[in-house]
Amino acid sequence: MSSPSHPPGPPVAAAAQRDDIAIVGLACRFPGAADAHEYWSAMDRGAFCVTEIPADRWSIEAHYSPDREAENKTVSKWGGFMADIDKFDAPLFHVSPREAELMDPQQRIMLELAWACIEDAGYAPSQLRGSETGVYLGVCNFDYKVMVERSLSTLEAHVSTGVHTTLIPNRISFEFDLKGPSVPVDTACSSSLVALEEAVHALRRGDCTAALVGGVSVLLSPTHFISFSKAGMLSPRGVCRSFDEGADGYVRGEGAALMLLK
Repeated sequence: MSSPSHPPGPPVAAAAQRDDIAIVGLACRFPGAADAHEYWSAMDRGAFCVTEIPADRWSIEAHYSPDREAENKTVSKWGGFMADIDKFDAPLFHVSPREAELMDPQQRIMLELAWACIEDAGYAPSQLRGSETGVYLGVCNFDYKVMVERSLSTLEAHVSTGVHTTLIPNRISFEFDLKGPSVPVDTACSSSLVALEEAVHALRRGDCTAALVGGVSVLLSPTHFISFSKAGMLSPRGVCRSFDEGADGYVRGEGAALMLLK
């Protein structure tokens, strides 16, 4: 007895369409690139965006030495650094100057990128208010929190809302009145990738109807440079040569990116 024939394609295609995830908006800032267009241009022309550590971050002279054994020194004075991390449109987000000063730059940057990402998707930010939109962000850098706690002689309320990485996605959800899950993800170097996986699963489960997904890292302290140097992880020449016989470590870099998924 022959088995009944089944039409090829339609059932599988229908299932695939139900599970498909679309990237409908994008916003980013990277070393040498203030937005996605500049980033693409930098990649297209093969730009080298690694520089010496900017003077407004910390003193190279105070923390650098070519001697790996030098106490509290790093063999790397190189990195990928974003421009204008101290700039923030506080009035747009109804943030007072004092509160803005105590907000982690990572939080400020991601607020602005959320606005830009939503607009890139073709929406006015007000159109998402009250929607079941989730926010999933890879956040694993605590440099600003350490700096604030070391520098303040008097603690105040804005410290708690300004420096904890948990508040980075939460601030976005609050500011744009998004009702979906608001989740920080810290799995070190894989944080943004894990955030993306969590968001995709959430969309397919119906936990949210759309999701802002991305990650941010801003380098503000020499502490991890020194620690990673002592572990032999950083390149003294400031060049990544993965899987090459000339590899001598990696180069730390910062950046921020958001996608809107549906």
